[in-house]
Parts: sequence; structure tokens; C-alpha cells
Amino acid sequence: MKIWRLISGILSMVSFLIITFQSCATGVVNVLEDNNHDTSDVAGFFVALGLLVAGTVATILWKNVSKGGDISLIVIYGLTALLGFVNLGTFSDLAIWSSWALFCAIMAGVALYLHSQEQASDEYESGYAVPQMPSVVFDGYIYYTSVIDYFYSLFYSSDLRLDKKIPFYSNEQIQKQVDLFLNWKKYIKISNEILKFYIIRQNILLCNETVSPGFLGRYDFYNNKISIAEDLQNDEHRYRFTLAHEIGHAVLHRKLLKGLIASADDDDVLSLKDCSKWERRLEIQANLFASYLLVPKAPLYNLYMEVKRKLNINDYVPLYLDEQPCNIEDCYKMFYVLSKIFNVSKEVIKYRLKNEKLLLTPE
Repeated sequence: MKIWRLISGILSMVSFLIITFQSCATGVVNVLEDNNHDTSDVAGFFVALGLLVAGTVATILWKNVSKGGDISLIVIYGLTALLGFVNLGTFSDLAIWSSWALFCAIMAGVALYLHSQEQASDEYESGYAVPQMPSVVFDGYIYYTSVIDYFYSLFYSSDLRLDKKIPFYSNEQIQKQVDLFLNWKKYIKISNEILKFYIIRQNILLCNETVSPGFLGRYDFYNNKISIAEDLQNDEHRYRFTLAHEIGHAVLHRKLLKGLIASADDDDVLSLKDCSKWERRLEIQANLFASYLLVPKAPLYNLYMEVKRKLNINDYVPLYLDEQPCNIEDCYKMFYVLSKIFNVSKEVIKYRLKNEKLLLTPE
């Protein structure tokens, strides 16, 4: 919007000369034709003056994004447009210049709204809550909080807006959210029954139903509902991780995105291919939440050390997975044993060990 403010400001100042000349010409015509009742020539001069003032303000403030500047432009352009439309007459081009002023006023309103949205996002990331608005417009995948928001989306990509809605969470912050979800209780292993108990406790609906083809699970932000693909019932490891991943969306993201997007549909919950920036952040956070939930830190470390001793692996250095057969054998023995204990896939164990720096891999 900064570039637009500069361009519109320059065009408005240039138009002052054109409109002034046209107003003078219209005034001469009115005198020659004895048209004393027509005031469009005088109105044209004031429209030109209004555009000059607004253009000057826009040009001076084009780099300075401020609510006061945008409000000033809305008022000046708006009054200029009103003055022109009310006094249409012999000066036929006055309608064009008034429409230009009205368009500039609308764009200043767009800039004001976007600025307020950025401030709200910054406040959230600073620890202040952002009030949620009821969704009134739905366009496929995206909910809009108002008709105006939908109009703004035509100028700004929804990805840019959603990037600002999803803050960065550290590993410690996500671990804290897992602890809060489990009411600070410490478990060695998380069974399906424990997961479902806490889902009910959080008023999250859980159902097994047909989801979009190729997808494993879905979290419905509006209805606070998790749906798991029926065919995952025969693959317990993927079922558990998908369920925990969707719980992550509910715990971490519902307050942020309810009313903005309809749902999070997940295919391969550990894959992040072809994701936009906001989707990538969303999925990484849900993956971390799921891995912390299903493979708790303290039991993982204790069992990791116990397995190393039983397998006669050096206790003092992390596992190292490279192309050496001995390292590959040690790592995959560890993955196998821990995956059986925690009832998750070997891939999740590998993901979790790397996250805790208990497993190193070549750069």
C-alpha cells in the first residue's frame, strides 16, 4: 500500500493543474452562456484544491504507515468526492475527478484496515489476546470476518494475512501446551484411551468418517471437531500420530484461526512438501505437539539410555546415523525398540530423537 499511496498522491497533485484549467474553461463558458445557476466550475476548483491537499499528504506520508495519516486521507478524499458529486453540472469531467477522489478514499480505508490487522497480529505475538470476530463470508477454504475483509483479500493474498496470524512457538512453549493439555500429569506411555479421555475433557468432538481423498485427518476449527480417515483404523501408528497431530491444531491454533480458515486437512502429517509459509509453520507446530505428546521427554531419555546399555552402545555420545553399517544397525535397533514401547512409527522415534539431539545426522 505504500507504493499505491505514493502513486495516487503524485497523480492527485498533477490532477490539480488539469482540473483548475478545466474549471476556468467551464467558468468562461458559463459567463458567455449567462449560466449563473451552474456552480460546477467553482466546485471543480475546490475539488482540485482537495486533491492537491490529499496528494501532498499522501506523498509526504507514503513511507510512514500510520492510522492518523490514513484517516486524514479518507476524510480529505471523501469530502472532495462528496463536493464534486453534489455540484455536477456543465463541468462534465467533474464526475470523473470525483470518482477518482472516492476511489482514493476507499483505498485509504483499505490501508487503514490492513494497518489495524498488523497491529492486532503484533499484539498477539507480544502476549495480548486478539478478539475473535464472527465469520460472515465464506469463500471455499477461507473464512472472512466481514464483507470488508473479503474485499481486502482481493488486493492482498490470504497467505500473507495468515502468515501474520500464526506466531512462532519455541519447543519449550509447545511442550508447555502438551503439559497443559494433559493437566500436567506425567505418563510413561500415552495410550489411545488417555488421548480420548483428554479429548473429551477439552470438549473436542472426535469421529471416524470419510475425509477428502488422500487425506488422513481433518481438524474443523469452527466446530472444534477432529475427523480421522476410516482406513487408518488398521494402521495404529499412523492413527495415533494423526490423532495427536489434529489435537495439536486444536490446542495451538483454534483461538488463532477460528473464523479465518475452515479446517486443516492433513495428508502425510510428517511431510511438508508444497506448503505455503503459514501452512508449513502450522504443520511443523502440530507435528512437534504430536511427537511431544506421544513420546514424552523424560521417559524417552530414560529408555534411550537403558536401550543403549542393553545394546552395548556408547553411553557418552549421541547416536550418529550416517552410511556406516555399524551406525545404521545401532540406530535402527534403537528405533525398533522405542517404537514398540511408545507404540509409534520408527519415523516418529527418529524425528523425536533428532529433536532432543539424541540422534545426529550428517549435514
